[in-house]
Amino acid sequence: MLTTCVIQPIDMIKEENTEKILYGLDDIVGQSDIIIVEGEMDKLAMEEAGFFNCVVVPDGAPPSVSSKELPSPDQSFFYSNNVSATRVIRATDGDPPGQALAEELARHIGKEKLEWFCLD
Repeated sequence: MLTTCVIQPIDMIKEENTEKILYGLDDIVGQSDIIIVEGEMDKLAMEEAGFFNCVVVPDGAPPSVSSKELPSPDQSFFYSNNVSATRVIRATDGDPPGQALAEELARHIGKEKLEWFCLD
């Protein structure tokens, strides 16, 4: 099975119909605190700063917060089901898509587990 494959830096070619997984999923196994960021470069910056418990959402930030009710069981952000940490830090950009991602993560993972750190 092919999982999400992004080829950078110029054309951002992406394979169609692939399984959406958190990039860096192996880095959060067994971690009680994790950091979720928007893009691969954000993850690399976190690692340079010494934070290795970091993952990237597939497809980056959404353009806006969805107005749809969450289905039961929620599969729209199904990769968030892999998040078993007790504390999740949303390190998103301060632009509208970054804020939308922060809100979507809160909807799907639960606000009680989340903290927000804005990357400006």
